[in-house]
Amino acid sequence: MRLISRRPPRARPLFHSSRPFSSSPSPRRPSPLASVATARTQVYISRSSDPFLNLSIEHHLLQTTPSESTVLFLYTNRPSVVIGRNQNPWLELNLPLLHAYVPRPRPKAEETTARTATPPASPS
Repeated sequence: MRLISRRPPRARPLFHSSRPFSSSPSPRRPSPLASVATARTQVYISRSSDPFLNLSIEHHLLQTTPSESTVLFLYTNRPSVVIGRNQNPWLELNLPLLHAYVPRPRPKAEETTARTATPPASPS
């Protein structure tokens, strides 16, 4: 006879990382292995769903990891649209759908700047 538990099974993480990235401030810096040439294979798993943080970490890894290393960086972002350097958002996005379903990030107060274009003076 086999007993069946009525409790749902505990969710287990799919991956485990001893060096997690988090959006919470930490006194430690990101892993120093990113700049060590002897660490030929590196795996990083971000626990943050903040697209700004994850893209920043990805950029840092691309800039600081030696070219002979292999790096795997796994993350899941909250709903966002990441536009590449050579992409035209006006041609490739459905803007009404984007505005309806994807929240727009709000900048911090100290980062907010107002810029206005002043038309050139007309010759008299």
